[in-house]
Amino acid sequence: FQGSNWSTGVQVSKYNKSNDLYALGGSAIGSIDIRSVQVGAAYSWGPWVTFSGQFRYYDYNNRGGPDLLLDDAQVFTLGTSLNF
Repeated sequence: FQGSNWSTGVQVSKYNKSNDLYALGGSAIGSIDIRSVQVGAAYSWGPWVTFSGQFRYYDYNNRGGPDLLLDDAQVFTLGTSLNF
């Protein structure tokens, strides 16, 4: 969405990778499933300066993967852009 001085957006993504190795029960060993949701916004303060921010949430479903302790992550960023 975009207004005269502002904009905002939402992004949703998913990544899945399964290895070719199978356990005796028939399930993949080391499969990786990552889901991400991002919400961001920006505001232009005149033609020279833009303020922006975004929040991202990652859901790691690495059952059987090398990093079993990693379940999710959150990232929050703020930024300023100076155009000249």
